[in-house]
Amino acid sequence: MRKTFLFLTGAILAVICLCACNNSSDNGKASATPTPIPQISPEEVLPLESAVSAVGYELVSDGETEEDGVRSVLYRTEPIGKKDVVKVTVRQFSETVSKQEITDEFYAAKESRPSAETIASVGEDAFLAFPSIHIYKDGRYVEITAGSGADDTQRELLISLGRTAAGNIELAPSQPSAS
Repeated sequence: MRKTFLFLTGAILAVICLCACNNSSDNGKASATPTPIPQISPEEVLPLESAVSAVGYELVSDGETEEDGVRSVLYRTEPIGKKDVVKVTVRQFSETVSKQEITDEFYAAKESRPSAETIASVGEDAFLAFPSIHIYKDGRYVEITAGSGADDTQRELLISLGRTAAGNIELAPSQPSAS
């Protein structure tokens, strides 16, 4: 009986000691560090050199701008107005905008353009609505506006720029698959 009493007392003391040792404010767990959501700039999506190569004339960058979480860059000729501009706009999943919101925005834009042409093999989904190509890939909605007109040359220019952009998104750090 005495051995049982000593054994139980020892076990209770061991449990109390273990609980007391683990009574820190973080309960023995490492504090969680939020994982930043990788962002890609419009200049990474479509670098100036790629735009120049596609359009066939010199462009300069007006630099990146951001408004309401939408990032864009304008490539233009020098002097201004000499030829058409190329504008790249990127809306992306972030700490404040869900992937589903970006997806919904892309499909709403597509539905609002009845003459939009779906473009296969560019991103997860893409459509052409002159003078822009719209691309959805990895929680990012990219719109590239370039050139003018609505002929086959313009179509091929936009598709080429779209493929370049989708490929560059593919190379960018991937985003978490949260909604």
